[in-house]
Amino acid sequence: RNQSCCRTCNSNGRSGMEMKNLLGEYVFTPDEIAKSLVESCDTKYSIVIDPSTKMGFNLVVDKGLLKKNSDTVHQRTGLYAIYKDHHCLYTGKSGKSMGTRLGRFVKEVRNMSRSDEKHPAAKKYRSMWGEDFSNMTVSVYPLNEQSSMTLDDVELSLIRILKPLLNVRGKK
Repeated sequence: RNQSCCRTCNSNGRSGMEMKNLLGEYVFTPDEIAKSLVESCDTKYSIVIDPSTKMGFNLVVDKGLLKKNSDTVHQRTGLYAIYKDHHCLYTGKSGKSMGTRLGRFVKEVRNMSRSDEKHPAAKKYRSMWGEDFSNMTVSVYPLNEQSSMTLDDVELSLIRILKPLLNVRGKK
């Protein structure tokens, strides 16, 4: 059972669509994990362009007058969703560093990518909104890959749930 994920439980402490393997252990589907991740994520980070940083941006949480840089997010593995004006534009995954993947998106939107760095969704974004990062937020879903399912499996479910505008259909 994947204990690193939250899940929505009913009154008896079990999820609504649980399954058991042959040993009687509870197992979760990628859809259940993706739904739980979306429901449990209550923090959205604003993307703030900052050329003085290594990645060229900061992820910031606004709490009234206080702002907190989210340095720990950059080194985590898992899934993320990029929003503009509360509309999901793109979901992605990283098995090494969400910060690096988000950095590639930001660099491509700013037209600063090297020739070996491609991000088709960021190119689409730039063609629609230019380099405008206003009202752009990121939800992060830290998740370690499990032997029974991959981040790809959960990412596909997340794409089905969030229906992002810029993901390439049929390739994920």
